[in-house]
Amino acid sequence: MKIQEVAQSWADEKNLNLSCPKSELKVLSAFLLEKNDAQLSMIFDKLKESDFTKPEHSLVLRVGKNCFKNSIVMCPETLLFHCEKEDQLRADMDKVKGLIAILSELKCVSFPTYDLVNILLDYSFRRKTSKLLKDYSVFLKNKSNDAKKMLPELISELCKRPQGNGVELHEQLQEWLENLDAKCKNDGIIGIRSGLADLDRLTGGFRKKQLIVVGGASGMGKSALLLKIFFESIKNGDTPVYFSFEMDSDEVLDRLVSMKTKIPHHNFHSGKLEDAHWEQLFHETTFLQETKGKIYDNFRGGLDELSSCIRSLKIQRDVKVVIIDYLQIMPSPLQKKTFNKTEEIALITRELKLIASQNDITIIVGSQLNRNIDNRTGEKRPTLADLRDSGTIGQDANMVLFIYRPAYYGITCDDEGEVIDETYAEVILAKNRSGRIGKIPAFFDKNTVSFHNFAK
Repeated sequence: MKIQEVAQSWADEKNLNLSCPKSELKVLSAFLLEKNDAQLSMIFDKLKESDFTKPEHSLVLRVGKNCFKNSIVMCPETLLFHCEKEDQLRADMDKVKGLIAILSELKCVSFPTYDLVNILLDYSFRRKTSKLLKDYSVFLKNKSNDAKKMLPELISELCKRPQGNGVELHEQLQEWLENLDAKCKNDGIIGIRSGLADLDRLTGGFRKKQLIVVGGASGMGKSALLLKIFFESIKNGDTPVYFSFEMDSDEVLDRLVSMKTKIPHHNFHSGKLEDAHWEQLFHETTFLQETKGKIYDNFRGGLDELSSCIRSLKIQRDVKVVIIDYLQIMPSPLQKKTFNKTEEIALITRELKLIASQNDITIIVGSQLNRNIDNRTGEKRPTLADLRDSGTIGQDANMVLFIYRPAYYGITCDDEGEVIDETYAEVILAKNRSGRIGKIPAFFDKNTVSFHNFAK
């Protein structure tokens, strides 16, 4: 068969079913049914107006996306109201009203949204491919055209995939100069602060697009340091989000309030609070009522859902930092049981790195250490090799921090032979792609389960 005949046969839409209106309706009905922001964000991230076959469908997608971005609750009346505000399709408002009536009937039925979105994307790709081949078929009919010259362009267009945008050097230079100026005005620190002054001076702050790993043995204080960063981000207005796969939201709040008020953590569990404590709570927790920070303690979605959730939070709240506690108990992204834990962790860290870059945010994630560190004789300070199921954790991370408390191992003297107590801790910066590595001393308060600046 000649290439012209192949192109014509593929381009003949009569021989291809290139639309799936029922799937389009089911996806659009999710606007009225779906209460999961991550699912809605996934729809708006993946689908474009051109992926729908009817103008009224495209209009509802556009209106739904705008409502979601502005945190407007979507219901039939809301969708219709905002559709009527669109000028370009006023002549088709009868079709829009009919469409919304159908969506209202479908909203009581739950559909597999993720699968339907992929079906629509497949049909959309087929339609676009068909149009390209039809155009090529018309081009070939004109014998004066150079078919061989056109073919590479056609193949390139068919294989085109988004590859990201390059950065103009002069624009990047301007941003670099602005960051340098900010560093000079803030003691060399830009980005997210940890709340530990010595650590911030060492790291220069946690920057956007970075993946930061905080490692520690079980019970060493991973969550305490992660919550310290979360607490500091709340104070600085960085709109942080905390994904806790270990503690529930009440436990997280216990820790935050204890950190702020210095009221012992166990008092909240036992309910033993004095009148002075209640007065202190009233005055010192006001800032938490005004924060835009958010805690997820029951998130069980996969990486796609996590990515969509973070994307929606970025759009709606301008989130700057996402903290995840912790890596090894995140839901597995792999369905096949033949994969081992190291491969799972490698996939998760690569995806987290990509999410940070795509959303222009900082992601800070906790990580366990291998248990053999407990049985190791001599030096107990952790190294990159001690990261549990390490895979590519050390490679993907921009920075790797470790928490080390000598008292945890019954050590009572520092390296110089000076006596130390159970409050002494170290935060070790074992990897820093942007600068120096080293360690800083910190004060650990076991009553509030929190880290503080070390008094020299």
